[in-house]
Amino acid sequence: MIIGGGPAGNTCATVAATLGAEVTLVERDVIGGAAHLWDCIPSKALIATGGELSELQRSHLMGLQASGTLDIDALRERVQSIETRLHASIKQLLVSQGVRLISGTARFKGPHEIVVDTGTGLQELDADIVLVATGSRPRIPDWAPVDGEHVLTTRQAYPPPVIPEHIVVVGSGVTGVEFTHM
Repeated sequence: MIIGGGPAGNTCATVAATLGAEVTLVERDVIGGAAHLWDCIPSKALIATGGELSELQRSHLMGLQASGTLDIDALRERVQSIETRLHASIKQLLVSQGVRLISGTARFKGPHEIVVDTGTGLQELDADIVLVATGSRPRIPDWAPVDGEHVLTTRQAYPPPVIPEHIVVVGSGVTGVEFTHM
């Protein structure tokens, strides 16, 4: 039994299934991982878009006349397309290996008993081994309530609804640094 279908959980599910284990994976949000698909992948896509815009600004050095502007709707569509393809390919790989996927929230009932709230009811499952790989989520300081307009988490900001003239990034972890770079 694996609780959490992010990079760690789905990789462990793949390895265990390959080794012949009967594997059940429970995920609450998105197979592939919320941080991976909703933070890491979008940030890389936005950084690549920024790189292309920078190249266009230097096109005159190559004897070219070129210009570009940011199309936020097309960018949002691009990010969503990448997320959708990755999510589908991860699910397809797991299913092809015989991993049982359950959408829901898991909790321990006992050392080898898991209860999953699937939204349509509870499922009680037994497991010889349980791996908890529940990942991360943005930490929101008490002094910065998220309003979705002026104060955003990364999950609301890839891309942001409007590209701001000025921005303050709170946090200097990998995601904060990448967002600053963008």
